[in-house]
Amino acid sequence: MYARYRDPSDSSRINAAELEHIRAGGGLTATKQDAKIPFPGECPQLMGKRQILGASIGQFCGNSTLVFFLTWFPTYLATERGMDWLKSAPSP
Repeated sequence: MYARYRDPSDSSRINAAELEHIRAGGGLTATKQDAKIPFPGECPQLMGKRQILGASIGQFCGNSTLVFFLTWFPTYLATERGMDWLKSAPSP
C-alpha cells in the first residue's frame, strides 16, 4: 500500500482547489517528518525507545503465556496427571 500512497502536496494528480479543500478539512496537519512511516531497516531505532521496547516485551510475554495455557498445559494435565479433558477445564 505504501508504494501507491503519495502525500497530497507531492502528487501530480491533484490541483490547487483539491489541495485547498483537503487542507481546509484538516487533512494536511502533519508535517513530513511527523507522517514518516518506519521501514524494517529502522527497527533498531524503534527498539531503542523505551515505550516500544516495553510494549514489545509485554506483548511477547502475554502471548507466550496464552499459548502455553491453551496448548501445552491441557495436554500435560491429561497425559501426565491423568485428568480427563473435561475435568481439566475450570468449572463455572
